Amino acid sequence: MISAFSSPLLNTILLLSSGATITYAHHALIASDRKGAIVGLLLTIILAVIFSGLQYVGYTEAADIALVNATPSPVVETSQKS
Repeated sequence: MISAFSSPLLNTILLLSSGATITYAHHALIASDRKGAIVGLLLTIILAVIFSGLQYVGYTEAADIALVNATPSPVVETSQKS
């Protein structure tokens, strides 16, 4: 299970890093640096896939916890009066 405190920090780092790599790709594209643009774009895509995977794991775990907490406890039948 991913810690509630480390997951948001890692996701923030991934988002900031992807912002930097897409900016690098954009500037490389303006400078007609095809190789730099491709490298920046590929790094951005890799970071996006990692971010999406972590989001999937986080939401799946949260849904599992919510499902366990929402499951009603078994009903105990009491004897009925005749």
